[in-house]
Amino acid sequence: MKSKIDYNELKLKFFLSEEKEVKPFIEKNVGKRNGNIQKQTKGRIKEKHDYKSEILSKALEDNKEEMEENTKTRLKKMDELHNKITLKIEKKLEEENLSVSDLVNLRKIIRTEKGLTTNITKDPEIEAKAEQLKIQILTYKDPKTILNEADFIRD
Repeated sequence: MKSKIDYNELKLKFFLSEEKEVKPFIEKNVGKRNGNIQKQTKGRIKEKHDYKSEILSKALEDNKEEMEENTKTRLKKMDELHNKITLKIEKKLEEENLSVSDLVNLRKIIRTEKGLTTNITKDPEIEAKAEQLKIQILTYKDPKTILNEADFIRD
């Protein structure tokens, strides 16, 4: 064991270590504990927690502007994608002389056929219209794309 312990250096090493408890850290780095070491290291666990919290807060504060910018960029891209999909759907519906409710009904029929939840029961009139709509849309795009795009149109 060293005759003179630099407690500030020891404190820094503890803060930077992965140890969660002071006792095993002291035994590993200093050797045997005594009353003076125990007195000098009292409260270090809370200090380490506060130190790590402060570092995290500073890091978050430093990156806050960048994170906000990334969020704004992602939201803008999502909005652009939403607008693009909505325009495609509206264009196809207009070409086929269909309404959004026809597309919503198609989505519900497909969900019912797959055994997924929906708020409709099978209605022969809706099913016939949906089948016609399904044929028209499926010739336009693959079904997954239609359903993904239709997910933007909620009940």
